[in-house]
Amino acid sequence: EPVPRGWYGAPVGWLDHNLDGAFGVAIRSAITQDRRVWLYAGAGIVADSDPQAEWDETALKFRPMLNALGITATDQTFQ
Repeated sequence: EPVPRGWYGAPVGWLDHNLDGAFGVAIRSAITQDRRVWLYAGAGIVADSDPQAEWDETALKFRPMLNALGITATDQTFQ
């Protein structure tokens, strides 16, 4: 992979003083720095995965983040 994953795929959640909480896995995330943004999304690849279906699923996961940034997604967007 050309860039580090950072906290992509890491647990995100909360814990209170009673040690009650809830956590999920950060499968969609963004990092901003100095007017630049890195977006992360992915799919679960298994033995019988269809590459095009996985690509389409990943593109769908990116869409809300891109929309929030005012970016129209094309196949060239994902590099």
